[in-house]
Amino acid sequence: MAPKQPPPIFDVDDSSELEAEIEAIIGARADLVPSVRKIVESGESKDVARRALQLLAAALADPSTPDPNRNPTVALDAARAEVGDQT
Repeated sequence: MAPKQPPPIFDVDDSSELEAEIEAIIGARADLVPSVRKIVESGESKDVARRALQLLAAALADPSTPDPNRNPTVALDAARAEVGDQT
């Protein structure tokens, strides 16, 4: 019998690209759960949340370079601006 899987940390509607972004970030850095939670639970669209998670992950990829998107609020603002420009 396979081991029981723990429930997901975040309740997303489906196993979409958004969930993959969440898993990639917290799989690498469990300490980022509060930041990821802030983005996911912001009430923004999935597109905005996914882009904000991408911006957060990219900002954290190179710790030697200061990047304001390490702050989830800044990443959300930037994602809103980018996704809003595409609609």
